[in-house]
Amino acid sequence: MDIIDSLANPDDGQVIAIDSTGIKLYQSGEWIREKHDKRKPFLKLYVAVNVKTKQAVAQVLTENSVGDIKMSDYLVGKAQKYAPVVAVLEDGAYDSYDNWESLDKKGIKPLIRLRKDAIPNGLNARARAVRRIKRVGLDKWKEEENYGKRWLVEIWYSVFKRRFGEHCSATKPENAIHEILFKTMLCNQLIL
Repeated sequence: MDIIDSLANPDDGQVIAIDSTGIKLYQSGEWIREKHDKRKPFLKLYVAVNVKTKQAVAQVLTENSVGDIKMSDYLVGKAQKYAPVVAVLEDGAYDSYDNWESLDKKGIKPLIRLRKDAIPNGLNARARAVRRIKRVGLDKWKEEENYGKRWLVEIWYSVFKRRFGEHCSATKPENAIHEILFKTMLCNQLIL
């Protein structure tokens, strides 16, 4: 079974919001953690949410050490299997020249929160966005581009964690992947 099976019907194209959250591995209590002075291990769940249907169209579970920018391209590719992606909403953790360039080359509009000190270098998509934000202001840019819809991925995570908790019961990595995929599909069904 695939996450696509749990989704509503797609339309002409989709705007997706991408973000990540931590999922605690094992259910050891805080007392054990403090007593043995160990950090509780956790995984990172990356999700791409269709802002219209409010459902996860792509997800991947990685170790904590994997960077956010590396997963953006992968999630966009998985989301493309569901329906064509026309725009991607991401927070400042995904602001890199490579990410902007990769999305732009695919014909996908990157809507990524820029760093405050961003400067317009060249004629690429990121530089155009920097110039536009400096010209119209950040608030106006957010309003014109519907950047506020990025919060739908945060809302999806909130629903996910309220329903299923912030932990993964499985102890083996392959079982953890299946558990989180199953919970993701259930969350999509609950949103319908």
